[in-house]
Amino acid sequence: FPYAQLITCMLIVHWVVTPVIASQVMISAVAATCAVFLVTFVLWCLVLITMEIDQPFGEDANDLPIREMQRDFNQSLMTLLHPMAQRVPTYEDVTRRRRNSFL
Repeated sequence: FPYAQLITCMLIVHWVVTPVIASQVMISAVAATCAVFLVTFVLWCLVLITMEIDQPFGEDANDLPIREMQRDFNQSLMTLLHPMAQRVPTYEDVTRRRRNSFL
């Protein structure tokens, strides 16, 4: 959590400093404006995406459906505990029968 706040502070500094540097380095004001907007927009988008991915549990639209996943997991466990699931499957050697039928 402090990491996200530190990155946000650094992006605010970047947001303030980048236009000044770009205006000094680039000749065209339009090119400087476009470059600063693009770089700042992309960096803010990346930070917001990482902050959303950092907390995958909750009730937001992008969060994992934990209740549904837990219900499915419990159902799978109950299926494994069923008496029919306790039988060991039999192995049938189909290749040997096929080989003998060709001879």
